Amino acid sequence: MRVTDFKLVDPQGERTRLLSALEKFNRTARPYERDRALHDVLVERMREAGSAVAVSGEDSSMTHEELLAFSGRIASCLATLPPSAHRCCGVMMENTPEMIAAVLGALRAGAIYVPINPQLPLDRIRNMLADTGAEVLFTERRFAREANRLQWECPDLTHLICLDSASFPDEVESAGELSRIDLWEYVGEEAADAISKGHPVLDPR
Repeated sequence: MRVTDFKLVDPQGERTRLLSALEKFNRTARPYERDRALHDVLVERMREAGSAVAVSGEDSSMTHEELLAFSGRIASCLATLPPSAHRCCGVMMENTPEMIAAVLGALRAGAIYVPINPQLPLDRIRNMLADTGAEVLFTERRFAREANRLQWECPDLTHLICLDSASFPDEVESAGELSRIDLWEYVGEEAADAISKGHPVLDPR
């Protein structure tokens, strides 16, 4: 017996009623103002919602008022940059309320945002920034090492904006592969052996 021979709904009248209900459920089209941008509509709704919680994460949350104010400060910050700088902004952040603020702030400034998963390989992130020509990168202090390296390797990337640090240049970078003590102890031993034997010194990179 074939699967198509089974009838999950019977008789025909019940099937017709089910299909009609599904069609009505999926009929979600609504009229909207086509002359307004999405972020303008969001800002209007957020002003109406006021102190209600807008977004929450594992460690923090923001009300609509707080999100509106924070995204407004981000938009104002972008407005101080040269016109070309905020046309495209990378957002390399975890899924936090601050990430939502960065996206909304970029939209309010008239910019395009590029969502970047921080867990992606650095080479892929670098290619994404290069392909989009992003000049601004929103990030967090936990990604200070990656962000600094990206700014060094991406000629177009001229501005780093860290949303959870008042002084991003002073942030301590997380330890990378080349920061391991045992690696450099090994390099030192190899270098000493090489020097004593007249061989070139090993470069760990």
